[in-house]
Amino acid sequence: MADHQFRVLGPLEVAHPGGSLTVAGARQQTLLTMLLLHANQVVPVSRLVEAIWDDMPPSTALAQVRICVCRLRRAFDRLGMEDAVRTHSSGYLLQATADSSDLARFEELLDRGRAAATGRRTGEAVSLIRAALALWRGPVAGGLESPLLQASASRVNEEHATALEECFDLELRQGLHRTMIGELFVQASDHPYRERLSAQLMLALYRSDRQAEALEVYRGLRSRLDEELGIEPGAALRRLQQRILAQDPRLAASSDRDLSPATGMGPGAGLGAGLAAARPVSIAASRRPPARSGAAPDRRSDLLHQLEWENAWLRTCHAARQHLLGTFGRLPISVPAPVPSRSKAS
Repeated sequence: MADHQFRVLGPLEVAHPGGSLTVAGARQQTLLTMLLLHANQVVPVSRLVEAIWDDMPPSTALAQVRICVCRLRRAFDRLGMEDAVRTHSSGYLLQATADSSDLARFEELLDRGRAAATGRRTGEAVSLIRAALALWRGPVAGGLESPLLQASASRVNEEHATALEECFDLELRQGLHRTMIGELFVQASDHPYRERLSAQLMLALYRSDRQAEALEVYRGLRSRLDEELGIEPGAALRRLQQRILAQDPRLAASSDRDLSPATGMGPGAGLGAGLAAARPVSIAASRRPPARSGAAPDRRSDLLHQLEWENAWLRTCHAARQHLLGTFGRLPISVPAPVPSRSKAS
């Protein structure tokens, strides 16, 4: 283990056995954060100039970058980190490993966790991804207004959000839906437009016998998207809502079932993959009465069977209609007629 550690997953600091080195000044913080986000790569001086001053650098920008690097080196030298920053012909390189950088450690643990998930070692995957997430103390580059730096930091911040979603998928697969509802509420509130988080929260609530609250999560997200962006939730989330309304048995908790069929947003979806396509529920198929087996059909028995089924279907429609009226009260909703059986038509 290194004697020092660069911490960029939250407020920027350099930890060492004697305490913590605070990097003062926005320029030095921006420069060091840029070097850490591109650790073990040469960052051109022109990129550092753009990160610090955007498109309005002073005529002394190159000299001021050298001064910032010199000050960092002097501070690192006092901690025994003489070779942390190296000079190259085109720029500077900061050396970091999983032992000396929380970002490198996060990426290593996350890679191992994803490999375990691919190998169906769910418990190991959850432990590794949770260890990676525990390294975070806040957003990367928080409070630094550099557009170029924020663009670089967004990749890492997005990786954190995606790792959370992947971990929730795995924990749902483990049947931990009751214990994770609180954290899911917090994350869904912090990321109000991430539909995958809302889907996970809806599924956890539904599996905890809180169907009304699950549907309320959908209603709140739909209202927010409509009012603020003028759009509807994605197809996968709409299908999940329909399956909850229909009390689809495939949504039941199962420790050995891949989550993808339940939400359409399974753990296989990596960065940028978006929402996976979910298998739609056939409402028309659910309206057909089950076929009877046995010997020759009895017309009177068939008619009784049909009437019993129609009564059950109408009760289901009424319950769904009551919910939908509460959600879309201004919309006219009609109950579809059940499909007649051949025995009644003859």
